[in-house]
Amino acid sequence: MRLIAASVVLNEIDIIEAFVRHNLSIVSKLLVIDNGSTDGTRQVLQSLVEEGLPLEVQDEPTVGYRNRLLFQNHLRKLAIANPEIEWFLPLDADEFLLAENAQELIPAQATPESPVALRWQSFASTSGDDAQEQNPVRRVRHRLVEEGWPWTKILLPRSLVLDETVKLLPGQHGVERNGQNLEPVFSDVQMAHFPIRSPGQYISKVVSHVLQKRAASELETAPGWIYRKPFQLLLDNPAAFMAYSHEASQRYALPDGLDFKPQLTENAFPYRGSELRYTPQVDDLSRGWLSVLRQAIRMADALRSCSVSQSNLSLTEQLQQMQTLLGERETFAWVEIQKREKLIAKLEAALKVQEFDLAECQRMRNSWTWKMGRLIIGPVSSLRRFTQRIQQYGMQKREQLREHRHWSNSPRVLIGAGGTSLPGWRTTDGDILDLRNRGHFANKWKPNSRAAFLAEHVWEHLTPVDAITAVNICFEFLKPGGRLRIAVPDGWHPDPGYIERVRPGGSGPGCDDHKVLFTYESLGKLLESAGFEVQLLEYWDENRHFHQAAWSAEDGPIRRSARTDSRNAHGQLNYTSLIVDAIKPLPRSRVNQLLDRLRRKWLSKFAPFTHAIGQIRS
Repeated sequence: MRLIAASVVLNEIDIIEAFVRHNLSIVSKLLVIDNGSTDGTRQVLQSLVEEGLPLEVQDEPTVGYRNRLLFQNHLRKLAIANPEIEWFLPLDADEFLLAENAQELIPAQATPESPVALRWQSFASTSGDDAQEQNPVRRVRHRLVEEGWPWTKILLPRSLVLDETVKLLPGQHGVERNGQNLEPVFSDVQMAHFPIRSPGQYISKVVSHVLQKRAASELETAPGWIYRKPFQLLLDNPAAFMAYSHEASQRYALPDGLDFKPQLTENAFPYRGSELRYTPQVDDLSRGWLSVLRQAIRMADALRSCSVSQSNLSLTEQLQQMQTLLGERETFAWVEIQKREKLIAKLEAALKVQEFDLAECQRMRNSWTWKMGRLIIGPVSSLRRFTQRIQQYGMQKREQLREHRHWSNSPRVLIGAGGTSLPGWRTTDGDILDLRNRGHFANKWKPNSRAAFLAEHVWEHLTPVDAITAVNICFEFLKPGGRLRIAVPDGWHPDPGYIERVRPGGSGPGCDDHKVLFTYESLGKLLESAGFEVQLLEYWDENRHFHQAAWSAEDGPIRRSARTDSRNAHGQLNYTSLIVDAIKPLPRSRVNQLLDRLRRKWLSKFAPFTHAIGQIRS
């Protein structure tokens, strides 16, 4: 199996030679893209090429942090130039494969369409590391017992590298297609990670990264979250930064606020490369600060080159100069521009065709044939539209009549069914029958037409104003003698736990929507205000005594009642409801109505005399 690894590096002189020698013992070829190193990394890479290793080095001295675009473009070109390569592995200079050959990296269940994920095994520097050991992967001998965050590295099959809809996520920790993450197949092989090897190297790493980010385009101006706090610490207190470097190596790339206590174990890394030949012996701190200084000089030179004599250059020449300086000759930005230019050309061609069609239509409108045809087709078209409207009107009326018949055949209505169905009852929910909306009732029934309404644990979800409206609407549409049976949580229940579960804003299910906690007095007065005659079926009074009248489930079953709720087994009333029947009174006889009118007339006529007599007596 053929596998190529590729990496973008910047100022990694302490580890670059060990990185190349070790990983080339496993992969077929290694491509290293130097991002403008100033610490001697490029010279070490050139010496390794001259040694005859299967190593290809390219230069992309980009000012600004666009490595992801550059890297993916190079991977695609590499795949096109090497048709025999099956897999492509993005690597950073601090990542070392823990395998003996490339075949071990690919799990058996992997397919040519699935990415493969390699888990990190993080190594951390300590104050006891041997400073005389030049090879950092031999010097750093401790690793984390358990990873603080499950970071992985993605290994890509050839098909995904060539797919233009596929994009690598930052750090090559994942991959997506058309904005959707692709789930990887996990490999049994791990990848050793040496992010922080010494204080001087950590200075170079943090400062180089932040300078690159700040020099990037306006879309990428903020430094990465891994380096914000260390960079600020270096500015505020360099001594504290130096002391923090070993702790930072144990908590590298962990999200802020993560509760993780790293534990180390001594476990030397099995380095497979040959001895280092080109890595220079330099004082650690001197190497770090020299790297930072050279990086700043390079960026200052780039800025000076951009600003000097630009007034004498044409716009095209300025763009070419900026393009050369920023190292973006072949980034995806130019590919996207070419795609947009092709799309614009297609749109312009379509507009020309449309203009021709419009001109042809205008010519036809001015012709004698068109004008004569309109005299015939116009009235016919109008008649056809009129006929269609008549048909649509008839269909709407038939649908309304069918709906009306559907609801008229249901004298008993279950309000707020919530998926419950009862034989002989028409079930409704809030979207079909809103208790606060008289129009919902009027569209289905005539007033004084329904025999019964049943609402179990519905009224507590209404505000006091809405509760009054709902009671009056039900009274209007019930026929005389009709029944409104209501069950709600009982505000006089003696159990504090019950009250906590049912009160507005309580801890029970659905309590976040409860508006009122009724008692038998408040619910009774509410129903009587609408004209109902109230019959209390089950309730607790203010003295915490439970009252229960005989009632029939045929008139409306209540599941959360004293006699039917399973929580009330063995005679313990753990969960009951306030259950009330509201009866719409029958109309009075004509004689009684006449007597009522006479009584009211007499009282109004003699009211002044009655009032005067009362005052004399007082």
